[in-house]
Amino acid sequence: MLLTNMLYFVELGDGVQLYNKSIEKIHQIRDELRQCKEQMKQKFQANNELVTEIQQMHLQSETADKKIKELQQEFQLLEKSDIMIQNEKKHKLTEIAKLKETNYNLSKSKESTISEASKIE
Repeated sequence: MLLTNMLYFVELGDGVQLYNKSIEKIHQIRDELRQCKEQMKQKFQANNELVTEIQQMHLQSETADKKIKELQQEFQLLEKSDIMIQNEKKHKLTEIAKLKETNYNLSKSKESTISEASKIE
């Protein structure tokens, strides 16, 4: 009987030891799981920050695209205006050249009239 009791306690001791190891393993796995969850949480927060930054950059890009289009339209209007001014300038220069020619012709005509008048006198 003594031997049976001792064997029982030895087996019981082995069972307790296995139980304690299992509990330790459970605690270890829980700690690892907690660490994994914390890492996932940190990665998720970092990811959210990146998503927010990307969204802000996208908005800035859209704003920049709109500004570029506005500036292109303004530039096109300025080019058209410049072309109109250049054409007007050419037209005015042509008018000035015609007026100078007319003035030159009038002065020649005046000189010839004065010459003829002096010859007549």
